Amino acid sequence: MSRRVVAGAAAFALGFILTVASPAQARDRTVVTLTLGGSLIAKGEVRTAHNRHGCESRREVVIQRKGPGGGWQTAASGDSRPSGSYRIPLTDQDGTYRALVRKLALNGGPTCSRDVSPVVKRGNGAGRLTSSSEGG
Repeated sequence: MSRRVVAGAAAFALGFILTVASPAQARDRTVVTLTLGGSLIAKGEVRTAHNRHGCESRREVVIQRKGPGGGWQTAASGDSRPSGSYRIPLTDQDGTYRALVRKLALNGGPTCSRDVSPVVKRGNGAGRLTSSSEGG
């Protein structure tokens, strides 16, 4: 008796054992952006390269500020809108900030990856904003 693997289909044939292989779960690369504005609003968007709506909508966005010892501390968090955009008020402090989204497994759908934005620095009391590619 021979064995045949068929992906996503069901068929019966005399003398064959049919195994239906489930399709591999997709893992979507998530991209999260951050800008700082006003006094002080974190805003940006969560998106994926493949425009998977489920990966973009209602993701928890955590805004972190680099602490005195160099570690990251949560400053605020909120959910993204269905479009993937977010707007989160922060305490108005100079510092180095980043946004992150955690890995998300959708029921029966893709796994959306964790991602961290490039850091944004607000400094020198002048409210100037600069971006950096420091991650982590």
